[in-house]
Amino acid sequence: MANEHWYVLKVRPGFAAVVARKLRKLEFDVFVPESKAMFSQEPRQLNDCVYCRFDLQQRESVTAVPGVLDVLGTPEPSPVDGDFQQSRLTTR
Repeated sequence: MANEHWYVLKVRPGFAAVVARKLRKLEFDVFVPESKAMFSQEPRQLNDCVYCRFDLQQRESVTAVPGVLDVLGTPEPSPVDGDFQQSRLTTR
């Protein structure tokens, strides 16, 4: 757990919920951001990214999940730890 960090996963449009469900079954912490549509009070999922906490040595396990396109970051993924951890109360 010491090397686990939050990373942004690029996922296929419309696959955020499916990817999150599969990652949770693999016992990863997952956060799917939501936003409100401009003219609606209903929250909706952003369709192209999911946050996941894992050790980079587990990268292949994460990217093997159907719908995951890549871990964002160039040339190596950069963790997004920090204030983000305060908002992850409903990740699981």
